[in-house]
This record gives sequence, C-alpha cells and structure tokens, in this order.
Amino acid sequence: MIRTCAFAIWTSLIFASAAHLSAETSITVSMDRTWNDGETVFEIGSKQPDITGIAGGSRITYPRDFAYTRMALGFYSGKVGIDLDVGATGHAVRSGTGRDEDFFLYSTSRVDGAKVSLQDGRFSDRTRVFSGGRNWADSSGKTALVEYRARLITNYFPWSDASPFHRDSGTFFALGFEHIYSKYRIYDSIQYNVVSVTPTNPYPFNLTPIGSGLSFTNVSGELMLGAGVALYPWEAVGFSFSLSPLVGYANSRDYHSLRGITFIMENAGSGFLYQMETMIFPADRFLVRLGVTGHRFYASGTVKAHGLDLLYNVLPPQQMFLNTKEWGAKISLEYLL
Repeated sequence: MIRTCAFAIWTSLIFASAAHLSAETSITVSMDRTWNDGETVFEIGSKQPDITGIAGGSRITYPRDFAYTRMALGFYSGKVGIDLDVGATGHAVRSGTGRDEDFFLYSTSRVDGAKVSLQDGRFSDRTRVFSGGRNWADSSGKTALVEYRARLITNYFPWSDASPFHRDSGTFFALGFEHIYSKYRIYDSIQYNVVSVTPTNPYPFNLTPIGSGLSFTNVSGELMLGAGVALYPWEAVGFSFSLSPLVGYANSRDYHSLRGITFIMENAGSGFLYQMETMIFPADRFLVRLGVTGHRFYASGTVKAHGLDLLYNVLPPQQMFLNTKEWGAKISLEYLL
C-alpha cells in the first residue's frame, strides 16, 4: 500500500512537471560529487519488563560516512525548473564503524520518542531515543554500504525566471520525491558481554571476535514540500538557500547472522532537508555549484522478528524507531545544452 502511494506520487510529479514545459525549454546536464557524514539509528525497547521479565532495549548504529556521485538532467521553462537525478555510492564502500548495543532500562531512564511534535511545539535533533540505561552487550565492526537514489524535484519561481543561467533573483517553491535503497553489512565484529559466556574464562566479562555481525536493508521514500530563494548579486556569482519539510516511509530488514534472526520493519515519519549553494559561472554555458546540505528523518513503526530463537517468533510486534541525521558537502558541474 505504501509503495503504491509512493508510485502514484512519483507518476503525478512527472506528469505535472512535464505539463509546464514548452518549446522554449532549455536543458542542462550535470554531475556532482557529495561527501556525506552522519548515521542511521535503529532502536527498540521499553521501560516495562517484557515476557522475559527484563526491561531493556537494543540499538544499532549504521554510520553514513561516504561519498557518492549523482548524474542529473535539468529542464527550465519560464518560471518552472525541473530536476531529475540518480545517484550511487558504488559497490560496498566503507562507511565507518557500526555498533550494536543491548542495554537495561530503569525507572530513571529517558525515552525521547517523538522528535518532531507539532502539537507541543517541540523538536529534538537527536537520533537516539533511549538514554540513561546500561549496556550488557556491545559489539562494533567495519561497515560496508551500497546505496542508490533517484529524485524528481519541481521548482516554481512565481516572480522570476527559473533558469540559473538567466541570473534572475527570486523566491521559489519546491515539490519533490526521492526514492532511496540502502544496504549495510557489518563485518570483522568484536562483541563485548558484561557476563562471561564461557565457563573457562577467568574474567567477569567476555570479549570475542564474531566475524560477520549483521546486515540491514532499507528502502525509503521521502516527499518534500519547501521554499527557498535564489540571489545573483554579481554576474558571475549567485547564492541559493532552501528548506523543505519531509514526510515519508521506510521498509527495512535487519538480519543478525550470529543468532539467525531477521527483524522486518515498516515505519513512517517526518523530517526536513536544507540546502545552501554558491553558484559560480566560469563561462556562458558552465555553472559550478558548491553546496552544503543537511538531512533529518525521524520515523517510527513496528518490527516483527523471525528466526532460530523460538522466543522471538512468538513475541508480538514491537514499536521501533529509525532515525537518520546527516549532512553533506558537494561540488557539481552543470552544462547548458
């Protein structure tokens, strides 16, 4: 159902955008390189004891420190600009050190579930939901990531020309949709347990290499609706600023190879995207963009476990949280055909 709605939104954007194009449309091609830094955090837990009699939770942190490349087509016709781009990291790039934590929760622990609460006028820019607990297991390992993304954005300039090559300053409104596929794999993992799991171990803890830790696949879609301003104070230099609130969904699958357990998740949420760019025109048909972008997406939903451990199979669906916080720096070269 969620994917059907996303496809309907995607199709509507394509036809609505194409309807604005005319015979005077100018076309650009561009390529950019973005260096990303951030993390995605998956958490479950409760301060109330479950059927095992223990109150606690689990947190897995997937680092998002990597670079990726985008290729894009731009269409400009009067007050309307349309950007269609696709991007990829390449195969299995290193994205940092992943971490898997299991912890106890107490009555004094904090649960900060709602990151964006419009009715309360509240915003918390933290990826972690649970705090004030104590880890009883903690593992970390190298993370490899492959990510693909496709995006369609329509920009409408009600009082100016949309093409940056016309250097017409003005306010604009943005409507877009982005589809993202990500797959992480954590390997060369070292696991720490607060209680020794081997009877011959003389220490009250256990530190063991476990090899391949887990893999995580996430398919998400984000709908953005925002506004910004483009300024051209000089003939060769311009600036652009925009802020876009986001709503979206994510379908995820988290596989723990050591325990043979798969967590299947469906969640939805909201967030925002901001972009700041400096535009430099070295020649009539060339445009260089130097930009900074920030992305937040806070989602919650349900998770159901399946696997070798029978206890996990009989547990009812639990509430889960999937939060992403990241920023990036990019450089792009755009050519007017």
